[in-house]
Amino acid sequence: MPIEAQSLEFESAKDKLLLDQREADAISVTRAFIDGDHFQGGDQWVGPQPDPLNEDAMEVYAKLQVGFTSKDLLGQITRRARNACIGQEPDYAFVPLVRRPKVEEIKTDKLTGVKTATGRMVDAPLSAAEQKIVDEMEEAAVQWWDRRSVLERLQEFTDKRLAYGRGALRHFVPSGKLKTRRNGTTVLPKVKTLQEALMKFVYLESPEPENARVVTDTDVMEEYGVTTFERGEDEIIELVFVDDAGMTFVETLDVEDSDVASEATVPSAVIDETTQIVTKRVRSFPMDLGGRLTLHESRGRPLISEQMRQNQKLADLGLTMMVHNVIDAGFSERTLLNANLPGTDVADDTAPEGVRTIADPMPRGYGVVHNVVGLSYKDKDGNEHLAQPGVYDREPAPVSVFKEVISECLNARRAAWRGVAGDERV
Repeated sequence: MPIEAQSLEFESAKDKLLLDQREADAISVTRAFIDGDHFQGGDQWVGPQPDPLNEDAMEVYAKLQVGFTSKDLLGQITRRARNACIGQEPDYAFVPLVRRPKVEEIKTDKLTGVKTATGRMVDAPLSAAEQKIVDEMEEAAVQWWDRRSVLERLQEFTDKRLAYGRGALRHFVPSGKLKTRRNGTTVLPKVKTLQEALMKFVYLESPEPENARVVTDTDVMEEYGVTTFERGEDEIIELVFVDDAGMTFVETLDVEDSDVASEATVPSAVIDETTQIVTKRVRSFPMDLGGRLTLHESRGRPLISEQMRQNQKLADLGLTMMVHNVIDAGFSERTLLNANLPGTDVADDTAPEGVRTIADPMPRGYGVVHNVVGLSYKDKDGNEHLAQPGVYDREPAPVSVFKEVISECLNARRAAWRGVAGDERV
């Protein structure tokens, strides 16, 4: 049995859940993308960054955030891969743990009712008593499956495994449904049927990668599970391990003030010098689960890689700039050259003739007519002339530029999906 699991204190058990900083950051960014937060406070914006000391630049940046547009590439490929794995209810069956004896197969003719031996050896059919047990198990499992939304929990687990490279499933019994014995161990109240036990006590969840881990005790090369969750305002650590007799135990670790706890109630107490807290342990009754843990974890290479996140950011940039490009096309910027705009003259000692003209706003729209004359200037002989006014319209960038960028990002998504589907070609 894993010796390490029995010697862990609260803080050392929490340390088992720590992720590498790079992996933790990748999970955090990917989770935000899939949850719909693509801007992430500007951290995932790959366009020009404003000068925080320039008020005008920050104003433009705020308008950019309002017009920020994204496409859920990462969420789409994750859900597509998940649906390929477990998009609908899986088939399952209950079979005996021991090998069935072999008997000769007998087939009955549907028309004549004549029974004929085929000469092929098959597993012996279940007895009436065995079939009754199987029927009871199937009925209990179906009701529990529907009531606990097991398919949704399995899909959550698969989503996390694909997106983050880590996924966990935890079976648990809520602490409020347990009874505590005088010796401190917990037990389940007695029930009459399997169906009653499942419906009353057994729940299923898919914890976040940061909150659950199956750890290997390298001294004995045996696994145990570590999970953290909140109970009210308290943080709880749950350990699950299998002893040498093949029985499964669940143990919860809590902390309390050293003035309240004592070595009699907390034999393995370790007092923190600053907070003066000790670890409080509560162990469950032994459970015969066939040597299995109540926590399962799957780990591997994440489908959402750094390159996929870069493609997501590039696609968001292209879509956002396309939106602003549409605005530029609809509300084009127009510049008048050498034009003497209507305005109001005001005194200005710094102006060449002591007078400066402040241009009036020029309304734009249907039915508006403007009469604009050129600026007056004098040649070298002192003769006054009027300049030829001109108009310059700034053209928006071709939309094809942004479409090509987005198309490349979509191609990268398709390539990633082909890799998942086993159809990746070099």
